[in-house]
Amino acid sequence: MASMNTQPQAASGRAAAPRPRRSRSRHAGSITSHATQGGQRWKFQIYVPKDPERPELGDTRLTRGGFKSLDDAQRALAEALRKKKSNARFQTKVPTIGEDGALAPSAINWTVKLRHGSHDHPYAGPQAGSSITVSYPAPEDLASTGNSYLIATAIATDSRGLTSRDDLQLLPKKVTLSFATSPSGGRVLVNDVARSTPSSLVSWPGYVLKLTAPNQSIGGVPYVFRSWSDGGAQTHSVTTPSMAKTYTATFARK
Repeated sequence: MASMNTQPQAASGRAAAPRPRRSRSRHAGSITSHATQGGQRWKFQIYVPKDPERPELGDTRLTRGGFKSLDDAQRALAEALRKKKSNARFQTKVPTIGEDGALAPSAINWTVKLRHGSHDHPYAGPQAGSSITVSYPAPEDLASTGNSYLIATAIATDSRGLTSRDDLQLLPKKVTLSFATSPSGGRVLVNDVARSTPSSLVSWPGYVLKLTAPNQSIGGVPYVFRSWSDGGAQTHSVTTPSMAKTYTATFARK
């Protein structure tokens, strides 16, 4: 379950294309600036845990903006880094921008999309509120596990009709699964696709895979299935665990 709790504020004008002002590493965060009708504004970006109590869920990108000075942005970034170091849960609010102060939940509109490669799929919303909660989907297929993730977008509108947009990337945790045979050099089927061993692939925790160890010849010698290392049948389903794992199919001479 991925939960996003944030309350963006409306900007004081239309933002021009962002212009890098200062950058840091992913670990330390980064600060950039851009021009608006109300003057120069700064924002910071860091990667924080989706849930400090569940590190297996990985990180998400947190962006906060609207700061009127570089010093303000640096102080806010330092506070965010302090919270990250202390393993605190992030439910911070964007600083007030414009004349409305903190916006009511009804002024904030959320949408979530699933990005797959170079295209997007609608996933959740639109939904008004100060936060949105979504369950992470299963990947479309094994080929999509390396290039798919969720993007949550919050658009806030103030009483004058001015808007501010905040995008959060919710990155899935990726788990490496390896496959082998005994004797070595055999093949297995993963989701009905043959793979020569040793072999590995990237999956997401909770994704269900179909494994098959067909009777076959290895090195010109015929073999029949004997067992899987996880105790499963010759063809069976496995749920991707939260940590890397190896599945080995053992064969006996026919």
